[in-house]
Amino acid sequence: MKNQALLICIFILTIFSTAFSQIVRLPMMKVSQDKKSHSENEVNFLEQGGMDIINNYNFNYLGIIKLGSQSTELKVVLDTGSSILWVRDKSRFGYGYNGFSCSGSNTCTQYPQITKDIYYGKGYMSGYKITEQLKLGNLTIPDHNLLLAQTVLDIQPTVDGILGLAMSETNPNYPGLLDRLKDTGIISTKTFSMFLGNYPNALGDVTGEIIFGGYDPLYATEEFRFVSVNDLHGHWHINLQQLSFENGASIMSRSLSVVFDSGTSLLLFPSNIVRSIVAQINKVNPNQDSCWYTGNPFSYQCSCSAVSSFTNLTFHFKGNSFSIPPSAYTRSSMGQCFLLIGEMQSMDGIEGILGDVFLINYYALYSVENKTVGLAAVSRDTRYPINKLPANLLFVVVIIVLFGVITYFGFCRKPKIQQQTRPVGLMIGGGSNQASLIRTEQEQL
Repeated sequence: MKNQALLICIFILTIFSTAFSQIVRLPMMKVSQDKKSHSENEVNFLEQGGMDIINNYNFNYLGIIKLGSQSTELKVVLDTGSSILWVRDKSRFGYGYNGFSCSGSNTCTQYPQITKDIYYGKGYMSGYKITEQLKLGNLTIPDHNLLLAQTVLDIQPTVDGILGLAMSETNPNYPGLLDRLKDTGIISTKTFSMFLGNYPNALGDVTGEIIFGGYDPLYATEEFRFVSVNDLHGHWHINLQQLSFENGASIMSRSLSVVFDSGTSLLLFPSNIVRSIVAQINKVNPNQDSCWYTGNPFSYQCSCSAVSSFTNLTFHFKGNSFSIPPSAYTRSSMGQCFLLIGEMQSMDGIEGILGDVFLINYYALYSVENKTVGLAAVSRDTRYPINKLPANLLFVVVIIVLFGVITYFGFCRKPKIQQQTRPVGLMIGGGSNQASLIRTEQEQL
């Protein structure tokens, strides 16, 4: 009897270990074909594969990719304002940096003669082309073209690279990520959705999700409302018709050329627009300015007591309007309050940037084929659901219960005379201390 009990115990423990080892935080909820479409063109966006997003203080958003035959993990900025993937060359950067070693992977091909420089609003990268296996969550591109950075300036050392998610790249050496995913048959439509995660965290914990080839309606509190975008230099570009506050005061005298950019933290506009915004805010308290210019990175500081009287800021596009609350465009730090709206100069026809201050309020669905961005409001209480596990979760739970019952009745240990049998509790936990940071708050594109 003891031998049989021992065999049963070993068998259950083996099944338990195998089953639980397959549980990963990669959501694979399939949206049924007859589900109401969220696309203006009646295209069913099915979820193909998700990748976790790390949210650092509601300013910085990183994804974990795996590169090469050894599946090297790298933290990359998820950037809708650029279109190429690059990672640091491990051999070129010293202590305190992470990177990728092409020579350490048997699937890496180097093209040192093909080089490219990338200039950001703040920051610079120079590198050469490599072809390598790229893993995004549970999706794998066997041969993706990217850059191995040899020089990186003004980009935080905790960033291992940048994953461009713009509409397209004109350089044939670097086809867009969505193009590669569709060309290899991994996704059926060139779309992706981003829930950035709307609560701050600096410990590297997962708070959001990017889904390639689809969306998860769990993150939306309403149907997507779509705005048409123009492929201006590959950006998610749109004309902003007007800005206004809840009291009806309008800010702009003409439409503005802006882009959706998850790689920029703030809202950025020409100086005259920012000053008009501040002037409208200050009208609430005519005897004393609520906000004033400081010249610091945040540009405008505000009276914390006045922030409670601020109203929603509404963005008017052709056919749709979207609002963000004062808690989104202001920030409190060490007893001081700041306006998260900065000034910028026009670049390549782009006059404004709607960064994370705007995007964090909406679940965004980007479609290359439709040339649209769908926005659906997210609840302020929305969290990345930790229960998004594979279908074998129920099986694992049953195994856990059986294991607990068998342990409780003493089959898995030698019984002792006159000793009360106590149930054994299982504690399963985990975490990460992944540091995260992208560009400085003033950075653009």
